[in-house]
Amino acid sequence: MAPYLQLGIFTQSIDKFVNRNPAPTTAQISVSSTAPLPIAADGRMLLLSGTGLPNPGAVEQLRWRGLEVRITSSSLVALGLIVDFDPEVLWIDSTDDEVSIDEILAALVTPRIVRPISIVLSMRLNAESPNLDLSQTDEVMDLGACGYNPSQLMQLIKVTRLERQVIQRENEILNSLPHALLVVDSQLTLWKVNTQVEKLLEISDPDYRKKALGRPFGAGLAAAGLPFDTDSPLPKLVHELERSLQNGRGRFRVKEVVGGTERLFSGEITHLVHSPEHYLIDLRDVTADEQAVLVEARRERLATIGNLSVGVAHEIQNPNTFSRVNAANLKMMIEAIKPILSQAATATGGKAWQHACGNIRPENGRSSRRCGHGQSTY
Repeated sequence: MAPYLQLGIFTQSIDKFVNRNPAPTTAQISVSSTAPLPIAADGRMLLLSGTGLPNPGAVEQLRWRGLEVRITSSSLVALGLIVDFDPEVLWIDSTDDEVSIDEILAALVTPRIVRPISIVLSMRLNAESPNLDLSQTDEVMDLGACGYNPSQLMQLIKVTRLERQVIQRENEILNSLPHALLVVDSQLTLWKVNTQVEKLLEISDPDYRKKALGRPFGAGLAAAGLPFDTDSPLPKLVHELERSLQNGRGRFRVKEVVGGTERLFSGEITHLVHSPEHYLIDLRDVTADEQAVLVEARRERLATIGNLSVGVAHEIQNPNTFSRVNAANLKMMIEAIKPILSQAATATGGKAWQHACGNIRPENGRSSRRCGHGQSTY
């Protein structure tokens, strides 16, 4: 089964869970004077109440059920506790003067994509700010009613956990693959990355993902401590990746200096079907492959030159061999006609002999025959 098909199945499981377990509305939950319903609660909830604790009894009931509740009156402290405390639910009863509710929701947009968290607003806060931009997993509840019957709150926690399991499974799939993979959007914001990317780019910061996810790719590399002299670390790689996304190219190749060594990177860009606004980048170091290709090309060139040299030598050697083989025959033929030439020379007083061939005499251990203006040795 393809990795991202598995992720689609995980995503569908969330929808099936919500459809099978419809959440009760606020109107269906009423505070009763009887004992709280025996429903166990398991999870972590962060309660932000800038004007003081609204219902201490409801909070104690949630804790009694097993829910870990942490309370703060500072909006800034609450934003910091989302990372440290890692709650499944952020319950906002009221805010302080430090940060408005709109600013809190805007600040949590990116962190919630990386690490899902459900947000619950009190009925009073929702009435004061009716035009808030809430997501599908956000709810409006009454704290007192939730303390009596936490079913709706527990369903939010379970949905949040399912979403986190989807992301965890996705990360496990990415980490199991042998190549360096990262998921970005059209603005080059980094949303997912596997451990092979850290090895490929020599990132030693153990908190790289926490610092880089939800930020531009270059800014994430800078946050991880990679040195840079320009706008961001690895400027050629970042620029080529950005240009490829803008031009709709499926592949790119770029040379970049990593760890003081120039490397050749090859990337393949795949548009994710289940998430059209995101792209999967398969990044590889093909420096060794490129060097192997260059070595093979050089070997082939040298082999071609060698074959050409052998051919040229063969063509030069053929005339020399012909001359050596026939030199002895030529000498025998000349020796055979010497008496005839001598008789002709005697009859003409030596003029015919001298005019035809000249004198035949030894030169440097070889015999020489002069004919006209030329000379040949054998």
